Amino acid sequence: MTSLLQARPPASGPRVGNVVTGVDIGAHAAKLVVRRWSGGCWRIVRASRLRLSPEARDNAAESAKAIRPWLREHAETARRDLVCSLPSEMVDYEAVDITLEDGERLDDRASESMRQLLGDETLRAAYDYWCATPAGTHAPTKLHLAWTANEFAAQLAWHLAKDGWRVVAIDAPGTAIASVAADSAKSCLAVDIGGNAASLIWSRGGVAEYVRNRVPFAVKSATDQLAEALGIRAAAAEVLLSSWGLGAAADAVGRPLEAAVAKHLASWLGKLTFEIERTVQYLRLLHGGHAVAEIVLCGGGACVRGLVRWLESRVDLPVRLACLPTGWRWDAAEPASPLYAQAVALTQYGEQP
Repeated sequence: MTSLLQARPPASGPRVGNVVTGVDIGAHAAKLVVRRWSGGCWRIVRASRLRLSPEARDNAAESAKAIRPWLREHAETARRDLVCSLPSEMVDYEAVDITLEDGERLDDRASESMRQLLGDETLRAAYDYWCATPAGTHAPTKLHLAWTANEFAAQLAWHLAKDGWRVVAIDAPGTAIASVAADSAKSCLAVDIGGNAASLIWSRGGVAEYVRNRVPFAVKSATDQLAEALGIRAAAAEVLLSSWGLGAAADAVGRPLEAAVAKHLASWLGKLTFEIERTVQYLRLLHGGHAVAEIVLCGGGACVRGLVRWLESRVDLPVRLACLPTGWRWDAAEPASPLYAQAVALTQYGEQP
């Protein structure tokens, strides 16, 4: 694994210490968690979310300006190292075939592939690359590439450095999301559900082997769709989705509120299910019927109450929400949520395969 910030492998050994702050900068909000080693285990001691203005999403200086006071309030001031990720809208992805000989010179192969993909624009891009060894083979067959505009990544780090923060790495969303579903014994499809798009990452042992990045499946987010349909504010719709959601039996007579939510989200739910099923079918076609052992949901869209049960009734696979790695504890005042899954994963930078 490399970093979008510097396009070269990290130094040997973990690059993060006993206190790590992960900052997931999304399209609409930034999410922060602080991981601390205490009492013989990793603990999430702080968690916070900050809504971002449209200006902050598109401009590195404005983004840094928006999150700097928030970082001072919620991050660990004594330990000023950050691991960040950018919105998936700002990160592109491609997988290219490699040979056994390529595997012995990955730096050169990644550089060559980037030049083939971007041409003269390569110098303006910061990129990340990684390989995974498919089951039943002895060497990787795919080189995975993720890249972003170098100017945005460098400016974000520079503006945060002005306030005393050190950006250890800017990680690609795909690699971070893959580690959300880390389980050496299972192959998982991690689904990061945004407002109207989702990223689907097939992960084995915490390493992304297949990525569908920024797959659009709806015109509006579930929150905006429900708010418009019921004539309520977006904040109220968000509470309704997280507290009531699809309910225990959304189609049952006598549950008008849950039935109304399910009715107004029918298109959103149907198209999301279609993209998940299509991805699972493709992976099974390529890698066999047991290619996907479970589906793991993360991101803001995963906070719709009852979504796990709803998907399980339509997709013939176990579905669960992203949770903390085994042995970790959530001690933050903010309730644990799949919304923070990617920020938690970022704190593991340098420890991933």
